[in-house]
Amino acid sequence: MTVYPDLAFCLGLTVHGAVTFISLTLLDLRRPWWQILTHIFGSALLSALTLFPRIHTLILLLGGLLLSAFLYRGKNFKGKVLNFLTGI
Repeated sequence: MTVYPDLAFCLGLTVHGAVTFISLTLLDLRRPWWQILTHIFGSALLSALTLFPRIHTLILLLGGLLLSAFLYRGKNFKGKVLNFLTGI
């Protein structure tokens, strides 16, 4: 089976970019552009790396979750920083 990590990276950019844009729009979170682009490129890179058999997929999934945990943060009504993924 032939593995195309560059194609997976481009697909990851498209999918993760769309999901990030929709999520930040629905959650009404304001983030700097560098933080959004870092999240999109990091997520696309992690999804491209999952194609290689020697890299453990669970580590990559946890890495993507950590990236998202830092992006989807906001403040509740009392001013406490809230993570929208975990609810804490």
